[in-house]
Amino acid sequence: MAAIDEQLPNASGLAALKLRQERLDLKSESEALDTRWNDDDLEAAFVTHAKSFGERHGISYAAWRETGVSAAVLRKAGITTK
Repeated sequence: MAAIDEQLPNASGLAALKLRQERLDLKSESEALDTRWNDDDLEAAFVTHAKSFGERHGISYAAWRETGVSAAVLRKAGITTK
């Protein structure tokens, strides 16, 4: 949305109209995503998929930790330091 806000002052006519609609669409989508997931849902999804995702993409335990994933959640996901 920041990119749209930057483009909007210099946009004219139809381009400005399309940018405004795109901003409204993004805002609506963002609100829908905010209400669709709660922390418990996100953690459960992470626990289900993180190990296989990490293995496929070469993501280490240390990288997950540096990203902010707690040791407890990594343990639930089956991701270890080894």
